[in-house]
Amino acid sequence: MNAKGFIITISFAAAVGITFLGLYYNIQTVVLNEEVKSLKQQLWQLKKENKHLEISYLKRVRAETLQKLATEKFGMIPERDGNVVHTNIFGNE
Repeated sequence: MNAKGFIITISFAAAVGITFLGLYYNIQTVVLNEEVKSLKQQLWQLKKENKHLEISYLKRVRAETLQKLATEKFGMIPERDGNVVHTNIFGNE
């Protein structure tokens, strides 16, 4: 094999190697893009769930705070069956 044939063979092998390397990285990019897409979907679901949990927590805390304020500051007692009195203080009913 002469020098010219050797250079052509090496060039061809390098071109094939670079092509396969590019193909490998392209496949890896597609795989990573799918993973990113899946993670974004999971993040969206977790943010949605977190928002619902936050709202639920705030409702509960508000109710507990209101009940504590009513019992401690105003001397009210929790409502029980048969223990409810309705009054009309504004006279418009």
